[in-house]
Amino acid sequence: MVCSVVAQRLAKEGYACVTANNGAEALGHFYKNNFSLIISDIQMPQMTGLELLRNVKTARPNMMFIIMTAYPEIEMAVEAIRLGATDFIIKPVDLELVVFSVKKPLNRRKWRRRSNLIIKIWRNWWKKGHQNSTSLCLF
Repeated sequence: MVCSVVAQRLAKEGYACVTANNGAEALGHFYKNNFSLIISDIQMPQMTGLELLRNVKTARPNMMFIIMTAYPEIEMAVEAIRLGATDFIIKPVDLELVVFSVKKPLNRRKWRRRSNLIIKIWRNWWKKGHQNSTSLCLF
């Protein structure tokens, strides 16, 4: 239920969402698709959210991963963050908080990629002997 509500809200923001009924199904989707971010509940049939997080981070260490739970325990939150979770959200969820928690790391990644591209362009420009030129403008 929460999964479909979250997916619908994120779809309104323009995100394409794939849902799964259990952790094993989610892991199968992960291996077949190139996701930018995963949101998972802690309590799921066949595989917990922490087990899913562990498997995902083993395959793709830079994957952004948000954990949700209705049973918050400090040890669980610490373990999730230690394993590489991007955020830890407590249910009942505030949908605007979920949207914020999704947008923040995705925007950070987008700006990091843009910055790296600008640095690469600048370095190539510099290497070509433009050290004495007046300027390089990037828009």
